[in-house]
Amino acid sequence: MFGGPLEEALASIARAGCEEVDLWAVPHQCEHVRPAIDDPDAVAERVRAAGLRANALSLYGCRGAQLDEGLEWAARAGVPRVVFESFGPDFRGFLEPYLARAAELGVEVCVENHIDCPVDSIASARRLFEQLDSPALGLAYAPIHTAALGEPVEQALAELAPWIRLLYVWDVPQAQTGVAWLREHWHRTGLDQLPGYGRLDFAALAPLLPDGADLSLCAHGTQDWPAARVEAELVRSRDYLRMRGWTI
Repeated sequence: MFGGPLEEALASIARAGCEEVDLWAVPHQCEHVRPAIDDPDAVAERVRAAGLRANALSLYGCRGAQLDEGLEWAARAGVPRVVFESFGPDFRGFLEPYLARAAELGVEVCVENHIDCPVDSIASARRLFEQLDSPALGLAYAPIHTAALGEPVEQALAELAPWIRLLYVWDVPQAQTGVAWLREHWHRTGLDQLPGYGRLDFAALAPLLPDGADLSLCAHGTQDWPAARVEAELVRSRDYLRMRGWTI
């Protein structure tokens, strides 16, 4: 939701009353952090100075050495998890040594369910977690991708609950019709990705929330919004969810 400078993002998130921030290291989209350049101790201090904690370092679109670098950076900065999508024909082959190093560093690796990736559906996610029984491995669950595949979000939460460590509070746009629609529109839908504007019944989802999972409000297409509007929507989203039984 905050693709501008890190200082502005931290200030807005703190003013909105949030406690944590998901730091993104995604070039050309949201680059709060550049692991190859930025000092992890300095960034960690800036987060603390804003009165926040970092709950993730998101490394979407990163591969190979970039993911290795991001993992080491997260450990040094005290960020508890890294997040990215699955990729390639042998993602499991990549992940096994990566998880071993993550376990050594005490960092959790969360793979997001994402259309057009090896881990997209409920079945493919279950298969990965059942094959790789590692305490360092978890799921960053994104309802919008489940809905694009035509699978029930309620079923995904029920079946994948043991592995969900980060849950994107990410509504499904009213106009979303499937995978092709999401491919074309993911970066410009904006408002109806936020709770209460889209199609999800958050009151029905409240009893299905996995114990201990961090909740992260997420929306693309807000890059042209002034900070005050984003802050107001963060506050409104939390109030909306609380009225529907969420602890947030």
